[in-house]
Amino acid sequence: MATITLQYDARSGKARAALSSLLSTGMFRPDERNNAKTLAALHEAKTADNLPTVDTSTIEDFITTVMQ
Repeated sequence: MATITLQYDARSGKARAALSSLLSTGMFRPDERNNAKTLAALHEAKTADNLPTVDTSTIEDFITTVMQ
C-alpha cells in the first residue's frame, strides 16, 4: 500500500469539493489515527468536570481566557 499526502487550502471551496469527490470514490481513505497526546486531550475534554470556561464575548476576552 502506498501513502499519498495532499496539501490544500481548507478555505477553498473548490479544493474541499475536489477532496470530497476524490474520497467519495472509495479508492482512498483518510488516515484517522490520532497520536497519544491527541487521544489524552480528547479523553480529558470528554470526562473532566473542572475545565475552564472560555469567554467569547469579545475577541480580546477570548484570547485572554485561552492564553491562561
